[in-house]
Amino acid sequence: MKIKWFWMMCMIVMTSLVTVSCGDDDDEGGSGNAPEGTITVNLTTENNLVHVFIGGKSYGYLAWESSTNNFWNAAMNISVGQKLYSAEIISLGKKSGLGVINTNEVLESGWASKVACKPGQAYITRCPNNNHGELDYCYTGIYVVRNISSTSGGIMGVEIQYCTFVPGKGWNQ
Repeated sequence: MKIKWFWMMCMIVMTSLVTVSCGDDDDEGGSGNAPEGTITVNLTTENNLVHVFIGGKSYGYLAWESSTNNFWNAAMNISVGQKLYSAEIISLGKKSGLGVINTNEVLESGWASKVACKPGQAYITRCPNNNHGELDYCYTGIYVVRNISSTSGGIMGVEIQYCTFVPGKGWNQ
């Protein structure tokens, strides 16, 4: 009787382990479902600046500061009328990948000149343009895939994915 009880408990434990390990944790639009035209690049202590230049149009410069682990959009200031506009970046928080950024919604608040760079988080940069006297923005979605560790154990860079978009029209427009 005790042997039957023992084998029954073993079967219950094995069944529960198999059930737990087969959970539904599929990536809903993560790096595997990045938009067409996505570019993956490593920003490191030696190469910490990427010029987002697609289709003959500049979308600004994205820079990574190794000393603070921050992102900043390093595009030049643009004057439209009597007002000066700067490139900005906004953190969207934890996301499963670049493909889940909502390209239809343009956020009005929360933009900054610099934000903390964290793996698994998404960001949007906007770079102002003077379009024949009218203010126009170029947008880039960014996803931080991972930190790149140095041999001494510190962070020496980040792997990112990025893709440009037009609000309401989608990726790579």
